[in-house]
Amino acid sequence: MKKAFITIDVGLIILTIIPVIVVLADCIDSAVNGVIPWREDSTFIYGMPAFFNTLGVYFVFGFVLVVLWAILLLVTAGFTVFTVIYAKKKKRNHRIVTPSPATIPKGEDR
Repeated sequence: MKKAFITIDVGLIILTIIPVIVVLADCIDSAVNGVIPWREDSTFIYGMPAFFNTLGVYFVFGFVLVVLWAILLLVTAGFTVFTVIYAKKKKRNHRIVTPSPATIPKGEDR
């Protein structure tokens, strides 16, 4: 069961990271190759203004996705905390205890 929780947790972490990587890759691409600002008709902009322009487009037009991502982030963080506590609890309960020879009743084999 512990391995299943850890597998689910790793999957949630990957699902949380992938959208961030996609958005950052698109923003970096816009900063390098330039972008036409969506608020006004003008020439290409490059660098940090293009980066933040693309990031703003994602936030404005993908607001629902940003909210869903934030919920996924909170669920992932909570499940990670739960998994760490559960794994530590299971680790503590699985200590191997061998009886000492003095506690074994006479006439019984080990």
